[in-house]
Amino acid sequence: MLSINREIHVTHKESDPYKKWELVKQTEECGLLLKESVPFIVSVYPGYTNRKGSGRSDGRTFPLGDSRT
Repeated sequence: MLSINREIHVTHKESDPYKKWELVKQTEECGLLLKESVPFIVSVYPGYTNRKGSGRSDGRTFPLGDSRT
């Protein structure tokens, strides 16, 4: 659904179990390329609040830990 030369920005935790998802490998298998990976710095995104997306804790925040975008 992307136009040519568009970008997708994903912020992802680097600890287990998340690093086992191998997002770069999965996206390459779909024909996407990793352009850059940078540390996620929450202060760069004013108003950002992370939220859990499912389960009993749905909507609650959680520790970001080491994450990259």
